[in-house]
Amino acid sequence: MSASNPPDVWGPAQERIQSLPAGASVLLLGGTDTGKTTFAALVARSLAEDSERIAVVDADIGQSEIAPPGTVGVAWARSDAERLSDLKPAGTFFVGSFSASTLPLEHATATLQAVRHARERNAERILIDTT
Repeated sequence: MSASNPPDVWGPAQERIQSLPAGASVLLLGGTDTGKTTFAALVARSLAEDSERIAVVDADIGQSEIAPPGTVGVAWARSDAERLSDLKPAGTFFVGSFSASTLPLEHATATLQAVRHARERNAERILIDTT
């Protein structure tokens, strides 16, 4: 999946996310290798270009781009970041597994902790990239 050649559905989805009120959280869901992380990076960069304080929660614990594997990470979006891996972690929350299905409660708890971390630091929007 490439941000330079996105699927047709990404444009309307991105517009919908951009139209959400401040304080909104967006949970990105989809099958394995469908472009959720690439889409998250595209939307985060676009929102950051509008000078918004956008948090990205990387809850993809098996293929994490923001934090070490086995953790949920949160970072602040930047307009110059092409990929989530370009972002500096602002917080990491331990899960203890590379698979959400192995420790679902711990995964959900770490994701909630990351979202709270972002909210407590005045995130205008939160994008949650899932596994």
